[in-house]
Amino acid sequence: MKNELSMPKGCTVLEEEEMMYVDGGSASLPMRTDYLSKSYCLSFADTLIKYRAVVGMTKQEVAEEIYGHAVLYYNAKYSVVVSLGIGLIARQYIINHSNPIDIADYGDTPERKNIYRLIWNNV
Repeated sequence: MKNELSMPKGCTVLEEEEMMYVDGGSASLPMRTDYLSKSYCLSFADTLIKYRAVVGMTKQEVAEEIYGHAVLYYNAKYSVVVSLGIGLIARQYIINHSNPIDIADYGDTPERKNIYRLIWNNV
């Protein structure tokens, strides 16, 4: 008889390079190009919340933060981001804090949350 691990339906299996540091409601995520996909960010945010790796934030807020970091980090759609009126200092701060992406309890500052939402809705 084999000792096989069976995973519950609907679970998300993380690959080794996708593992993150989790500490009581906050997560530290290594940057990856998958985060340039909104659907991937939503699915991953759902997993983070389900396993209480992130608390005090909605699935949408977590997804927006991950996606916003990735768009700025990879300089994706640069001209669109610039046209949103996000200042250079704010952009550079987010880029500098994008690898890893640290998502803490209850999210980021209201100003950065607005930036993530702007990027999500327009890029």
